[in-house]
Amino acid sequence: MAFVAPPTSDCSSDASSTRSNLPSLSEMIEKLGIGPAHLRFIFTGGGVWFADGSELLLISAVTSSVAAEWNLDPLQRGSMVTIVYLGVMFGNILSGPISDKHGRRQLILASYIGIFVFSMISSFMMSFWSLCVWRFLVGFSFGIGQPPWNVLAAEVTPARWRLAVNGISQGLFAMGEVYSSILIMMEDPDMQNLNWRKLLQLGAIPSLLFWVAASFFLQQSPFYLAQSGQHSEAREVLTIMQRDNCLPTFSVNFARRAPADTSERKAPPQRRMHLPSGARFFLALCS
Repeated sequence: MAFVAPPTSDCSSDASSTRSNLPSLSEMIEKLGIGPAHLRFIFTGGGVWFADGSELLLISAVTSSVAAEWNLDPLQRGSMVTIVYLGVMFGNILSGPISDKHGRRQLILASYIGIFVFSMISSFMMSFWSLCVWRFLVGFSFGIGQPPWNVLAAEVTPARWRLAVNGISQGLFAMGEVYSSILIMMEDPDMQNLNWRKLLQLGAIPSLLFWVAASFFLQQSPFYLAQSGQHSEAREVLTIMQRDNCLPTFSVNFARRAPADTSERKAPPQRRMHLPSGARFFLALCS
């Protein structure tokens, strides 16, 4: 008696052929182009630069007032600003592996809320060293937000528009400085009798507002979702970008890139990256 094997090989070959005809995720990002979707990303994720500009200008401007109130020597005055940048450095270094494991969006949200909370707490400090501790944490909050945003901006933007999107988002740094300058002018144009506690509190408000906006409107990186095996969630983000850019409806399915071997399949997503995004960003700043 002869047995006829079912034509499973033809079905599997047709399925693999269909998958191979799908565009890659990078090609899909290019197809979605540039548009209002990127304004959504810039004004929710790029707000880390606004908060950075606002806080750094304020702490530099109020140093004289703090020094006069606490009788600080020149070394202590300089340390008040330096400690913020040390926090930024450590935040930049650690943000890469953390964002590769938990996602870009989560770290950006954590950055906003950290800037707000730690800035508010620092405004109530009564000694130099306690102020330095909390300002270090403010800088650390800056540091964990900047590299994830830069990576997210690159991952959702077509290649030839990445420089423009990055430039616009970093332009928010200058807008943050303008905001702080207005606060200082309203408090004391001569900068002789600044209420530094009040200024630090007012300077922290934009971070809270950006956190609220990002909580509702900031999307996760489709590349992170795809690397994490969350393909349906990645397609959902692409669909939202398609709708925001007012494009005609078309399939946003993309080819799933299979791991090269079993060991790579078992490795968590962040181990497949050659250099953490935070380290890349920090090296770029130092170059």
